[in-house]
Amino acid sequence: MTRKDIIHPELGKVLLSKRRGQKHIRISLKGDNTVRITMPSWLPYASGLSYLESKKQWIIQQQAKLTRPKLTDGSLVGKRHVVSVEPSVRDLRVSVQDGLIRLYLPEHMSLKDEDAQLRLQKGLERALKKEGEDYLPERLRILSERYRVSYKSCYIKRLKSRWGSCDQHKNIILNSFLMTLPEHLIDYVLLHELTHTKHMNHQTSFWQELHKICPSYLNDKKEIKQYQPHL
Repeated sequence: MTRKDIIHPELGKVLLSKRRGQKHIRISLKGDNTVRITMPSWLPYASGLSYLESKKQWIIQQQAKLTRPKLTDGSLVGKRHVVSVEPSVRDLRVSVQDGLIRLYLPEHMSLKDEDAQLRLQKGLERALKKEGEDYLPERLRILSERYRVSYKSCYIKRLKSRWGSCDQHKNIILNSFLMTLPEHLIDYVLLHELTHTKHMNHQTSFWQELHKICPSYLNDKKEIKQYQPHL
């Protein structure tokens, strides 16, 4: 695979990757808003850049969705954690306890500072992992028993781009950031992964099976695109 990196004046960092066996040009966005263009190995980079320009407005819209809003004092995280900003006479630090993500902020710092936001983000991830571990495995068990779909194990992790996954051994991994979704969309993801214990791909048979246990899957599939697995 060969790659070329550029800085676009409006879109920021763009990675153009050539891959053998790739038949079409594809665009994807990373969590940091970097644009990735994957293209056939025989295609000139100029064609990739031309395609990029043709999709520029769509990319800008998607980047806006991915842009993380600033967390503030009182922000609700997940289902039951609240951000609390408190003064600190010591260094910048964060703690997660009793439903509070406490950010201890030194007098010389602002909540808008990048270091403060990054530290708060770490606390947020810890809070969501705790919520996910408390809720998701039990909810998955209930749904699996209700619809008589078995699985081997369930793990809660921070995934960067996916809400969940299921391997060929029926081990299910769920993204802790599921706790930022409405409950009906959490159920959609769990039912989606349970269906993968029977069908590993997304062929017609998979969607037919999912429809049996999640009749609203078409609406859920469309709605979940409004969300991203980060804050």
